[in-house]
Amino acid sequence: SSCASDTYALIMTAVLNEKPHTRFVVDCEGEALMNCLPYKPFLIKPNAYELSKLVGVDISTSSSPDLIFKAAKKLQSKGARNVLVSLGAEGACLLTEDKEFLSVAGMKGDVVSTIGAGDTMIASFIFMADRSGDMAKALKFANECAARSAFTAGLPDMNTLKDILKNY
Repeated sequence: SSCASDTYALIMTAVLNEKPHTRFVVDCEGEALMNCLPYKPFLIKPNAYELSKLVGVDISTSSSPDLIFKAAKKLQSKGARNVLVSLGAEGACLLTEDKEFLSVAGMKGDVVSTIGAGDTMIASFIFMADRSGDMAKALKFANECAARSAFTAGLPDMNTLKDILKNY
């Protein structure tokens, strides 16, 4: 079921009133996402299609990095601190709050299911960003974890994740 487009913003307001330094990660789209931006979420993660709809520019997974950068910058100017753009098989891009624009190429493999890959990307990005403080490393790790998720029925098992983590 869906909720009103201001629901997440209302929750953010309530939380910030109690805990002003809370970091939010927002993974929704459209008006609901736009309503959250004034609350300066730590991370948002639109995919190329969602980014297109948000900024009114035709962006595909094969769009130029410059076009993706400009679109992410628009969302950042409205309050998002870090904008992680998933590009499916083409990889991902990140515009950091320090204005650094990073990108990683997609990984080769046979896609079994993309269900859960976006959630895997967010969780693994936050894990590595908190663990290392290195946004480029977090982007690379998140991209690899999301790809492994897409190459698997369900989510990758713990052994797969431990195998990935050895490289970081």
